[in-house]
Amino acid sequence: MRVLIYTHRFPPSEGGMQTQCLNMARGLQEAGKEVIVLAPSYTSDEKELDKKNGLKVIRIPFIGKDRGPLLKYVLGFFYLMAVLLWYHPNIVFFIHKETQIIGGMFPLFPFNYIVRATARPDFLSYSFREFWLIPLIFMIKRMYSSATRIICHSHTVKEVLERAQISMENVVVIGSGVEKRFLSEPPRVEVLHKLKEKFGIQKGEKVILTVARVVRRKGQDSVINALSRIINEFPKIKYLIVGDGDYKGTLVTLVKKLGLTDKVIFTGEIPHDDIIHFYDICDVFAMLNRPIGGKIEGLPNALLEAAARGKPIIAGANFGSLEVVEDGKSGYLVNPDNADEIRTAILDLLKNEDKALAFGKKGKQRVQNFYTEDIMMNELLRVLEDLNGVPSKDALGRDFT
Repeated sequence: MRVLIYTHRFPPSEGGMQTQCLNMARGLQEAGKEVIVLAPSYTSDEKELDKKNGLKVIRIPFIGKDRGPLLKYVLGFFYLMAVLLWYHPNIVFFIHKETQIIGGMFPLFPFNYIVRATARPDFLSYSFREFWLIPLIFMIKRMYSSATRIICHSHTVKEVLERAQISMENVVVIGSGVEKRFLSEPPRVEVLHKLKEKFGIQKGEKVILTVARVVRRKGQDSVINALSRIINEFPKIKYLIVGDGDYKGTLVTLVKKLGLTDKVIFTGEIPHDDIIHFYDICDVFAMLNRPIGGKIEGLPNALLEAAARGKPIIAGANFGSLEVVEDGKSGYLVNPDNADEIRTAILDLLKNEDKALAFGKKGKQRVQNFYTEDIMMNELLRVLEDLNGVPSKDALGRDFT
């Protein structure tokens, strides 16, 4: 079986979706599928990375950096058309809304295709003010209406589709899968010591960590505001913000305003291979996610990774976080805009080490039960097996016979 994965989120770009796409491609290839990935070009040395990963990746030039949506759609359309004509895949995965918009431009699909559902309610409904989005939403809904399968990575995303009146007939929920090393690799003491030296973390200091893009909906500002109410009672503390994004300038200003420049550390982007060490040096993982501008957290990958490393979690009480964190058992679900509530949760875990340890163990067990790489791949392979013999459809949902 020849499988094409079309995505606009792929390494060396960093992020949860990028990691999941890579894991899916490698898993399918290890299962004996012929895998081709169509993805943006980011750097000149990405060929070595693709070779290291053992994957056939066709790179679309110029769209890796933000040069506007038009170029992405035009180049994406022609590259997708060329790959389809050259390789004749049996199944195509469309990952992320941009690829689904491009897929919706094609009038005929003489093959089966699977979409990974978007967690953007505003891209599944016409009830908005931006009328220029109407043709884009039409193309996405067109893709969903005739997809052989729609994969939701959480029940939260499935509910978004239901509210958008997408048919549930071909919808399947397959949770994200955490890489095996996050569950099995022991902490590397010498690496952790060097990291603490690098970032000025003193002996006895507790570490709060957020791993996420630095955008407003990830809630780093909520942690900073809560931190300003903690330091008088618990001064031996550092907050590490791993990631980068356009909200960083606002956060830097907030940190200076609150007098926390010696408490908050911006690490910038960290290669995913090294992220595991940052989880290991933290005492509490915090991700105060909140829905902003139609964007929600379907199933935050960083929450799963932190839980896999046995860390207690404080997360926003909304959407995908509700599926990962068991409130009062593996972490706390809080109002992401309530600094006092966040403060109380952080202090409780910092002061009660036995409780924090128990929460971490409970969270790790939940990942082992529901969110491993093997579980994800077995469910995905079962979907592909079910598609054997299923007639292909065109973009209007008509069967090819």
